[in-house]
Amino acid sequence: MKTINEIKEFATTTDAVGFEKYCEANNIDVTWLDVTLTNYNEEYYNVELPKYGLEVIYYNGELEEINEF
Repeated sequence: MKTINEIKEFATTTDAVGFEKYCEANNIDVTWLDVTLTNYNEEYYNVELPKYGLEVIYYNGELEEINEF
């Protein structure tokens, strides 16, 4: 199981597509809040990781912010 810090660190080194793949590869449940299904790097990619209490937001593939809830 990944730690919150590992997830945050990885999020800063990738785009939205890479982050989605990372979550899939590590069995991290993602709840989509606002995504463009045809291309995660287009417009907003805003997801929650409920198990970790994180909200991760990318815009046009660039990390905007990570919030804890």
